[in-house]
Amino acid sequence: MSQFLPEFCSFLKLKTSRSRRGQFAHLAAIAFLIVAGCTSPKERDFSEYSQLPAIKTYLSDRVCSKGFGGKTYAAYEVLGTETEGNTEQLYLWVLCQEFYQKNGKLEQGTGSSSPVRLTVARSPQEFKVLSHQQPRSGTLYAEDLQKMFPERIIKSWNSQGTEAQNIRVKKLQDEVEAEAKRK
Repeated sequence: MSQFLPEFCSFLKLKTSRSRRGQFAHLAAIAFLIVAGCTSPKERDFSEYSQLPAIKTYLSDRVCSKGFGGKTYAAYEVLGTETEGNTEQLYLWVLCQEFYQKNGKLEQGTGSSSPVRLTVARSPQEFKVLSHQQPRSGTLYAEDLQKMFPERIIKSWNSQGTEAQNIRVKKLQDEVEAEAKRK
């Protein structure tokens, strides 16, 4: 990159013989190419899906487990999306945690952390979660993951390493714990 930068900067020095309109069009085209070329799936902003009540409710009710009779909470991170006709596939990392009261103290019950694929219907008037898939445990986990998630997402999270995954889970744990304490 450091070798490329001086050449690129000298390329941007436009000749004064070009019109202002031509210079602007040239710079706009370069800016577009830089932005388009530098945007990768892992850099994409998925904030439109961030902690939507419909998703959190679905995950709490249908994905999370209760083992102590408490209330379940879910937090998630969007790893990617794909549109297929009128539906979208949301590829998430989900943390579920049950909380219950014992002797006046908030306790953790059953919890899990795993990838989940949600199928959602989305229109300007509605956002509805239709179904979900999770990989089975044990020897079937990797096979299910390959079937459920695009290769680019699997490669992306595998390349992040254990520390990045631990940071993701800790952030999600903090979210569900804060939510449980508020209620």
